[in-house]
Amino acid sequence: MRRKKLTTASHTYEPTSNKNIFRFVDREGNWTHYWIRNKKIFVPSVNHIIRAGYPKGERFYQYLLYANPVEAERRLRTSGEQGARTHAAIRDLIEGKRITLTTKYYNEITERFDPLNTEEWQNLEAFMNWVSTYRPQLLYQEIAVWSEDFHFAGTIDFIGTILVPEGDKNFPTELWGSRILILIDWKTGSGIWDEYELQVAAYRKALIEFMPRIFTQTSYTTLWTGIVRLGTSHRTGFEMAVWSPDESEANFALFASAYAIFVRKHGVDFSIEEKEIPSQFQVYIPQVEHIDLVPERPRRGRKKLSKSKEVDKKDEK
Repeated sequence: MRRKKLTTASHTYEPTSNKNIFRFVDREGNWTHYWIRNKKIFVPSVNHIIRAGYPKGERFYQYLLYANPVEAERRLRTSGEQGARTHAAIRDLIEGKRITLTTKYYNEITERFDPLNTEEWQNLEAFMNWVSTYRPQLLYQEIAVWSEDFHFAGTIDFIGTILVPEGDKNFPTELWGSRILILIDWKTGSGIWDEYELQVAAYRKALIEFMPRIFTQTSYTTLWTGIVRLGTSHRTGFEMAVWSPDESEANFALFASAYAIFVRKHGVDFSIEEKEIPSQFQVYIPQVEHIDLVPERPRRGRKKLSKSKEVDKKDEK
């Protein structure tokens, strides 16, 4: 009887905050699309659209300019892993959990649970300084949203209100001392890159479409977007860039242009082929004590002349 070949799926459907939205994740933990279960469709992630349809800013390339390809890849991977662990720690802090120097988070590079390293701990210190400065109030965190109108999805880090400090030049003077509604994405990279404003603008558009009962017409027109970069050289350890509701609408127009380029490159069919891969291997290679090699027989045909005879033959000519 022939043994059945054991296989496993090449991708998994990872749940999000919404029961109908799943990340379509490969075996390395990466994803470019979300699966919308109740619609039975795949939609690309906001970040995937921007990567394919919007060029990186000049400052990003300057950052990698003096690194060879291996070093550049190491920088990006290390930065991404530190960002993922920082995000996990911030999520725990917002949920009221206490984090100590011995608290461990999964590290994809070492493939084990490790305490936060120095840079990640500094990121949390910067986050606490941000909390002290802006006194946030939470509506939602890490909420998955998707746009049925535009067919994309993403996960929002933070939605809530902040208290604008007096003298904060990020905001107009009339908002100093007031609370504003804002959507924020946490970053830990080396800069606030140009495409980030497109990212949060797309999240904003999907959020308003996704939660129309919560985001009324009034709150829709007052919803800001922002990026908070942690672990910087600033005195507070963070920097923040924000965009007003009008600026966010303009940024979404840029995202729509990037989406058009994405569709031109990849088409409108976002169906993905799922594969089954072997889940185990086993092979039998017999071991022998000695090997009797059969001498190779010389080829039949014209006998090859030695070098000396070849020289004599040329002299005769």
